[in-house]
Amino acid sequence: MKHGRNELKLKALGIFENRGWLNVPAWATLAGYYPIRSAYTVLKRFHRWHLLECRLDARGLLLYRISDRGRARLAWLRNGREISQ
Repeated sequence: MKHGRNELKLKALGIFENRGWLNVPAWATLAGYYPIRSAYTVLKRFHRWHLLECRLDARGLLLYRISDRGRARLAWLRNGREISQ
């Protein structure tokens, strides 16, 4: 089960890696994560763990981007994956 959660972190953080701020529906579409409504919960959890930064845009939409801690976790996940293969 932990493997699945780490796979989600790897995929989620990887999408943010080379992009700026993304709103939740945009991230969900890029990740193929459906229903989109549940993507709000996933990204909120990653924000609570300080893997993502969060802000509101001028229209009040939630935007997320990867944090420094998120970049470190992404690197750790990738290194662990390489070692296990």
